[in-house]
Amino acid sequence: MVGIMSSIILLLAVLSLLTAIYLNIESYHKLLIKGLSIQSFIIAILFFLYGYINSDGSFYILALSTLFFRAIIVPQMLTTYVKSPFQRSKTNPSIFSITSLFIILLSYYLYSNVFSGFSLIGAIPLALVFLGFFILASRRSTLGKIIGYVVEENGILVLTAFLVPTLPFILEAGVTLDLFGVLIVLVIMKDIKMDINYPELRG
Repeated sequence: MVGIMSSIILLLAVLSLLTAIYLNIESYHKLLIKGLSIQSFIIAILFFLYGYINSDGSFYILALSTLFFRAIIVPQMLTTYVKSPFQRSKTNPSIFSITSLFIILLSYYLYSNVFSGFSLIGAIPLALVFLGFFILASRRSTLGKIIGYVVEENGILVLTAFLVPTLPFILEAGVTLDLFGVLIVLVIMKDIKMDINYPELRG
């Protein structure tokens, strides 16, 4: 049974990585928000199964927190930022696809050398962290930067869960507060955009 659960966790980790690659390539804002919600939902299930395998109830709380805040509340708040289904950011899918592959290979190399005593599954959330950072750095729109921030923090949570299972719940509390701080800034920027029609805030 544990072996089956471990295989499912690996599958979920791979799916979360694929959604991060999708978020790195996608340009339409509504699809970015949906992709972020799907990734957070996948990670919530991963935490639930991880808690079941390790008989640790704190992971159930972490799963519910991830599901509620990152898969539901945050996407709903970000949706208010998008006024048109055709609103998009400027991206280069070819270059971003190559960059995603490079980041994954780099993550595998770094993880296998730095954390040689741990399972290589940890290379997946490390790649999530780097992909999130790349999205954060490469996107000019406010929404794109917040998407990158959440992907990065999702990766940090999963990586911490794999390496130090006692820390993620504490980390989630701090990350949630930080995330709501960013969302408050987003709302303020949206109000400023409506008042002065500042073009850089349109994404």
